[in-house]
Amino acid sequence: MHNPLIKHAKQLQTLLIKSKTQPSSALYLLENNARTPLFMLESIARILYKQNETLYAKWLKVSKKLEDALGELDYYAYYIKENKTSSYFNVQEINYLAKKHNKALNKLNEKLVDKDYYLDWIDALLKSEINFNTAKEKKFIKELCDKELVKCAEFFSEFTAGFNDMELQVHELRRKLRWVSIYTQSFDGLFAYKTSRAKYKWESEFISKEETISKFNVLPTNKGIKTPIQINKKAFYALSSVIRQLGDIKDQGLKEHSKIYTEEKLDIKANPLTIKKRQDEEAKLLKDAHSLLKSFFETHKIHSLIIES
Repeated sequence: MHNPLIKHAKQLQTLLIKSKTQPSSALYLLENNARTPLFMLESIARILYKQNETLYAKWLKVSKKLEDALGELDYYAYYIKENKTSSYFNVQEINYLAKKHNKALNKLNEKLVDKDYYLDWIDALLKSEINFNTAKEKKFIKELCDKELVKCAEFFSEFTAGFNDMELQVHELRRKLRWVSIYTQSFDGLFAYKTSRAKYKWESEFISKEETISKFNVLPTNKGIKTPIQINKKAFYALSSVIRQLGDIKDQGLKEHSKIYTEEKLDIKANPLTIKKRQDEEAKLLKDAHSLLKSFFETHKIHSLIIES
């Protein structure tokens, strides 16, 4: 039986139990990379939810809520730490972000310390008896990955004139693409690269040295899986490149959004030149993201090559 839920659940269980003995359970989880097994569990729960919404809705909801809570902490902590070197936010803004961070931290700590809610959920995962290494399961997962990639392309096609929103368009599309990448890791050997000597004219545009050495592009291997779902290695590298580049664009855009948000909350008025500069920078970022995705989805249709038939 091949059930990677158990592997990821055990990793998270160890961290959760240890976190209860720490001064801050939430910080311990964040600093010890609890988001990784959470992403793994959430990705598998997404697949199960597509098969049976009633049975697996709770698994998906719990994993998503905990990952979102840690993600919120990471968001505030990142900008507070970043500001120590760049001084991007002023003192008043940093104090505001610190308050938001502490509020989110206290809220999650209360949930982690006072309740065994998450450990009870993990117990259910550990007792699950699901074999993903069957022809039926692999067929479902393969077809779902194909469908999700097609939906990503369809989502992009809605913005023929370009993007105008960093969060709802660029960041959202990156999230959608990233799930396919996470599936190849979370299922622990269910996916494997197909050996091919095919040459593509888009290789120099989408595959850099960074993709060839990235740990995220090393697929887990499992000798017990004789017929894994096959992945086009070069197309997958291109997907990884797009996710990475969109991440850089998103980080730059959301950093500015965070500053604008704090200014609004603190009633700080930006001068017209600053506002114009922000608008120009965001317009360029949105244009760069759209150009990248147009080449990926429409010019070369790389998304259609990732899952081998």
